[in-house]
Amino acid sequence: MKRFAFFILVMGLPCLTRALQQSVVADQLETSTSRQFFESILRDDTLAMKLESDFKPLQKNKGTKDYQPAILYFTDNTGKKTSLEIEIRPRGKMRRRLCDIPPLKIRLPGKGEDPRTLKMVTFCKDSPKYEQYLLREYFAYKLYNMLTDVSFRVQLVKMYFKDTNGEDAPSESFAILIENEKDLVKRVNGFTLPDGAAEPDNLRTQEVEIFCLFQYMIGNTDWFPITSHNLKILGLDGKNYPVLVPYDFDYSGLVNAPYATSDKRLELVDVTNRYYQGMKRETSETLQTFGLFLSKKADVMGFCEKFPYFDGKSRKHVVKYLREFYEIIEQPRRYKQEILKHTDLWIKL
Repeated sequence: MKRFAFFILVMGLPCLTRALQQSVVADQLETSTSRQFFESILRDDTLAMKLESDFKPLQKNKGTKDYQPAILYFTDNTGKKTSLEIEIRPRGKMRRRLCDIPPLKIRLPGKGEDPRTLKMVTFCKDSPKYEQYLLREYFAYKLYNMLTDVSFRVQLVKMYFKDTNGEDAPSESFAILIENEKDLVKRVNGFTLPDGAAEPDNLRTQEVEIFCLFQYMIGNTDWFPITSHNLKILGLDGKNYPVLVPYDFDYSGLVNAPYATSDKRLELVDVTNRYYQGMKRETSETLQTFGLFLSKKADVMGFCEKFPYFDGKSRKHVVKYLREFYEIIEQPRRYKQEILKHTDLWIKL
């Protein structure tokens, strides 16, 4: 089976319907440890934190799945100064191998099946340039938040690192804390569906089209529904079709990280080249989706121009890249050629 031929799926509509009927709606669950923590720190501005641990094992043994002790210091939204004994371990795939400090999974204090983990995206290399790549990825998460509530919420953190063994550790850097998946599911009154739970006709919805057009907007082709690569497949209460929720945008043209690549079969010269990977729908329906993105244009561009942590190069790149996207969906000749005529083509590669 070719990677892109996700029309050949393992579950048909009857199986999906049974999955929807049998799943437990997440709002029946009590508030989790991870949600309580995340809500206590979530804010519009940047959160200052200090992470204290032995960083040598994180750098020497990036492939481990074992947690190690750490202490997290922060001030919550009530003004309470807190030191929290947590556990951390490396996570991720490509960045786990490439980065000096890999992305981390944080496990909060607790017991049993209660969700109590959060993902943290750290800088890849200890340099201002790589910090800017991380800030661009944070910006991508916030863009998707503007388009739909069925998206991962994120908190930007200014993280101070302290090595307990006195070794040299990165002094400080921005980091991204990402909402726990189960907490997202509960917040949107949904439930998680298994890999392959997307049936072709059920992907021809506006929700999925918003997902696909957003990925085109940021120039990201690093996702794949049949294996849930860089996305989660959710069911929503009252809907009989799946919804795709994206994450991990470091391979996008918006971020334009130096290690990012695209699949060779797409024949893209550069990761900044866009390639629409959407499903074919009625033109009138797709134009409605364009309308949603255009209605957010002023907010998107305003957020970009006012975001305080971009340096001059990042701001210039992001503004230019997003303006090019809006030019495409505003001009019939261009969106017919680059989007409408491109629907369903990529799955045949």
